[in-house]
Amino acid sequence: MIARGSATRIVPLGYVGEKECWACRLRRGFHLFMSYRNTHLFYVFASTTERRFYERCSLCRWSYEIDPPPEERGQNRCGGAYGDRYSRVSLLL
Repeated sequence: MIARGSATRIVPLGYVGEKECWACRLRRGFHLFMSYRNTHLFYVFASTTERRFYERCSLCRWSYEIDPPPEERGQNRCGGAYGDRYSRVSLLL
């Protein structure tokens, strides 16, 4: 039996500022979030892929995908928790 799977995790990155929301048509605060996909084999060998950034309205929770922030562009690494990035094998070493 092979135990493999994947999970998507969402990490809040902070407050962006006030913008006009397309859904509720009001000027509200927006927050930045990063989602990344974690795949594993036997819950030991893991890798993190598919990093995306979203902005979300504070009032109606409507969100949309945005381009990566300037400091994140050009980087090939994926963010996430240490165990998600380097697998749980590295924790044993």
